[in-house]
Amino acid sequence: MRVLLVTRSAVLRRSVSQALLDRGHDVRVLTGPDDAPTRWPAGVEPCEVPSDDAEPMSRAAGGCDVAIIIDDRIGWIGRPTRDPEAFVADSLATLNRLGLRCITVAPRSGRQAEPDREGGPWLRIWCDPVYGTGEDMISLFLIMMRTLPAVPVLSAARTLRPLWHEDMARAVASVVSAGEPAGSIEIAAPESTTYDGLFESMAALIDRRPVRLPVPSFVAEHGAPLAELLHLGVPFDTSMLGADDVPASRSDALTTLGVAPTPLDVGLRRLANELPEVVPSEGLGRVDVKRFTAEITGSPHSAPALLGLVRSRFGEVMPTPVGVEPVSPQTRLEPGAVLTIGLPVRGHVQIRVAEVTDEHVVGVTLRGHALAGCVQFYAAPAPGGVRFGVMTCENAATPLDWLTLSLGGARLQDANWQRLVQNVIELSGGRAPGVVSDGRRLTPEETAAIARWIRDLVEGRAGGMPAALAFSAAP
Repeated sequence: MRVLLVTRSAVLRRSVSQALLDRGHDVRVLTGPDDAPTRWPAGVEPCEVPSDDAEPMSRAAGGCDVAIIIDDRIGWIGRPTRDPEAFVADSLATLNRLGLRCITVAPRSGRQAEPDREGGPWLRIWCDPVYGTGEDMISLFLIMMRTLPAVPVLSAARTLRPLWHEDMARAVASVVSAGEPAGSIEIAAPESTTYDGLFESMAALIDRRPVRLPVPSFVAEHGAPLAELLHLGVPFDTSMLGADDVPASRSDALTTLGVAPTPLDVGLRRLANELPEVVPSEGLGRVDVKRFTAEITGSPHSAPALLGLVRSRFGEVMPTPVGVEPVSPQTRLEPGAVLTIGLPVRGHVQIRVAEVTDEHVVGVTLRGHALAGCVQFYAAPAPGGVRFGVMTCENAATPLDWLTLSLGGARLQDANWQRLVQNVIELSGGRAPGVVSDGRRLTPEETAAIARWIRDLVEGRAGGMPAALAFSAAP
């Protein structure tokens, strides 16, 4: 059957789509022009609906048999762009008129607030907090562990039961295939934990132990809405905590649906290397493209050979440490590789290698990085030798990062890339008169074009490089 999937989360689009494909279903995913990048499984049909379309569900639902609507509160902390309950209700009304079987997925914590909605003509799946999306409590806590000198920690009385996003996805796909009637199903994660337990598990994975800051009860109760008002992130939402009252028998719900639960330690290890990409349009402030180049003569290496050498010895030419975490020791620029880089003061950040050719390598920043954007390393033939360069296109990822960059962080980063190019000159065995840098600020239209290009890279369907970046291979 053909299934329509509706969710804000790029990670859930991918994992739920893959689970449905694995069970033989066709999948159509409702997307918008400003959605975050998604690495689509082969066979998924993205259906982009313009933001001004009055009835996106009607447009996307044609030819579908089943619709899955995932509540915006699943796998997200803050950033509510719409009322989740109203959106689900409106979507269900439209889809029921079209004759589609509907399945909704919502957080178990919201069930007591909606007793009157149990009897609707759809199947409701209630589940524990989902993690692994990059915007959930566990992901945000990991990012803080990596990047901050101190992290907030709730008391041991505050427990949570995190559900790995792929477990939720497989459970939903199982329900679709089983043809469950209208009603409700509850899915519980297999383990509960505390933030102290999370701290110790993550510290072992990333080899970093920031100071723990105990969170007072008032902040625990009201921290999430206060942080939302201030446009800040906190790694907890007390409405999603308190797993102590979950009956032990409910932990077998995943098994009943044919899903082998993912142990928490396995999920955390995967999460450490699977945070989603963040593009310039998701950042703050201006977007600049910068270039750092050197005209190298006297090197025995051709342009492709030099780039290959840089790829294999990236950990040596990068001025800051690469592969700094036990869970992520990669130091080479290989396709799909996630490199964790240690930065002074800033902690650990990550990039994912999105594209590798004989001419260039493109890395995209991952959530938690100080910058939203991409970096390109390239080599090209030049008169008398080889031109090597680094091109960056990025802006600040958060308000704090914007402040840091404005107070001198941008100059330090520029010096870092200049040092890398100088190291490549030495690695090449040739010589160059120096490192030349230039750049310019992008227009909103250019920023949007680059965001689409990065999204296409991530989704595996990249075309030509945008004109705003094409100068990266020029003198």
